[in-house]
Amino acid sequence: MIQYRSGTIPPIHAIVALYGDARLVRPIHDHSALRNLCERANVIHAAFLSERLVGFLRGWTDGICAGFIADLAVHPDVAKEGVGRELLRLACAECPSVSWVLPTSALAKGFPTKDLNALGWKPLDGGWMLPNEA
Repeated sequence: MIQYRSGTIPPIHAIVALYGDARLVRPIHDHSALRNLCERANVIHAAFLSERLVGFLRGWTDGICAGFIADLAVHPDVAKEGVGRELLRLACAECPSVSWVLPTSALAKGFPTKDLNALGWKPLDGGWMLPNEA
């Protein structure tokens, strides 16, 4: 069973492995830079299968009107189990008044964008936007 955790950065070696397996283009060979990317985010959600990191979302928000999803990585082994959808739902549920932006570059290779449509995300040039509920 997949378990979700919020607000805690998983070990960097686990993020490196996930990003590599998910083919998310990030500085995975520079652990210091990757740690800084994570520490500067104020939106963190992770998915674990047992103790194995299988999904990770990193982003920022002002909590009022604007939010940005910087990374959404899902391991290919669980790609069809709704992990990405749930990570997005968790992030957006934190601040329902926020309009979220998700650039295409933040998505792991092969992420099914039809899932974004189903969740109410609207296509933008170079990404997606989830308008606020207010």
